Amino acid sequence: MTRHVSIFKKLKDRSQSAPKPRVQTEDLVTCSFCATTRPRGTVHRCNVGPLIELSSSTKSVLKAIRQAGGTPIIVGGSVRDAILNAEKGAGTYQAKDIDIEVFGIEDPALLKNYLARRAPVDERGVSFGVLTMQMGGTDYDISLPRRDSKSGRGHKGFDVEVDPTLGEVEAFGRRDFTINAMGFDPTKEELVDPYGGTQDLYDRVLRHTTPAFSDDPLRVLRGVQFAARFGFDMAPETVEESARIKDSFGEIATERVWGEFEKILTKGTHVSKAIHVLQDTGWMDHFPELGRMADVPQDPKWHPEGDVLTHLGLAADRAIEKSIGEESVKARPLVVFTALVHDFGKYGAGTQIHKNPDGTLDKITSYGHDDMADEAIDSFAARIGAPRSLSDPAKKIVREHMSYVTAGDGEPSSSAVRKLVRRLGDGSDGATLANWARVVDADHGGRAEASVEGSGWKWVEKARQLDSIVPKKPLLRGGMLDELGVPKTPVMGEIIKASIVAQDNEEFTDHDGAREWARNYIAGMSFPTARIAPIPRRK
Repeated sequence: MTRHVSIFKKLKDRSQSAPKPRVQTEDLVTCSFCATTRPRGTVHRCNVGPLIELSSSTKSVLKAIRQAGGTPIIVGGSVRDAILNAEKGAGTYQAKDIDIEVFGIEDPALLKNYLARRAPVDERGVSFGVLTMQMGGTDYDISLPRRDSKSGRGHKGFDVEVDPTLGEVEAFGRRDFTINAMGFDPTKEELVDPYGGTQDLYDRVLRHTTPAFSDDPLRVLRGVQFAARFGFDMAPETVEESARIKDSFGEIATERVWGEFEKILTKGTHVSKAIHVLQDTGWMDHFPELGRMADVPQDPKWHPEGDVLTHLGLAADRAIEKSIGEESVKARPLVVFTALVHDFGKYGAGTQIHKNPDGTLDKITSYGHDDMADEAIDSFAARIGAPRSLSDPAKKIVREHMSYVTAGDGEPSSSAVRKLVRRLGDGSDGATLANWARVVDADHGGRAEASVEGSGWKWVEKARQLDSIVPKKPLLRGGMLDELGVPKTPVMGEIIKASIVAQDNEEFTDHDGAREWARNYIAGMSFPTARIAPIPRRK
């Protein structure tokens, strides 16, 4: 029995006889449910039982479609995810977002009227044959089979013709990848899989369905996103097709680019796989700040994984692995993005190659790289459409991601912790000490066999002991300096700034100590205009 069929035996006995061996050709595919082998791009249906759990609201929507005279087929991501869910032995799948393709209806208005009896219907996509609605906490995209023809630039540059006579093979052929070109007929409990999506799903392959793939270049970035989310590789023919349309990148609106990268940050599990797809297809050329890191070497003693780009991918993967728990999940986009860009400063002057007198390599260092990444991070963020609310705190964390070296593997000093917390700020932008520690951990864990646990969490624990997770307010106030005769000039601000450093160094710990420190500090200044008054005694 093949690997694929055995996975589903626990759900239902889908075949009464042993399946035929898979025929190893590009044109033939084998269904992972019924083991039928047939040419890719042909009609295929087989019984799979209740693959998707239908909520009461979903049943109501399906009933409305049938009353309008249509045949509803659940399509797209919910079918893909239901099969992945079944592979894990988790039983039927509950979908939060459901796409439904409706066959046999000519008039979208008729369909809309029946759906509107259940819940309000949004008609903004009606020109594309799409109606949307929300019911029972589930979002529904309900579409009619259509023919698309490229007529201009961008995702709106299509002539769309709704065609109720369109068959499943042709209708599904306009979808991007075979793993998304599957359907579930809830009436018959049958899988619709004309392009071998189940085989590619279990082979972990991203393969485009038809030449229509090239009509929308965003589909390449969707492939990058799927590689990150599922850890899949891209089929050679899809790599070739993606490379062929590389120059169409300019047709994609920046907000749509960000839509795919945002999913990488929030849903990705293998950012390193996404990097490989960008490289293989040539689309990395559109993100030079990231791509050029492949040319930056690292010292093999500390980074046996290889170049900086390889390290960044592994570090981002590590950041995802550690994004567990409610707080971590909320911080995940920032932490993963920061891990992905944390070594951008190693490009150029940020990396130093040292050679022995005979010309052989001695070592590779990267002194100062933590302070050299701001411009590259801003540029990369602009290319992918990332908001400044993401890139600005990322820059702050990157500037500090080497601060742990002052303590090595030991416990940091109270002063070092307070100073780091002060530099990061109050954390309202996400640049918290905890997120800093997560990035430090990702950096240490993205080094192949040299990976270790990061020491950043020692700093977090120390900050908790000191009650200094956020910066302490200055103990020295302007009113105190006024008492000492310091005029309200820029000098007063300089004194307060110096007092903050002294406070973090524990030179004083209360207001009286702050006054004493200020008196001594002022006495050492060339400050003829100050009337140094005696420190008032407190009763």
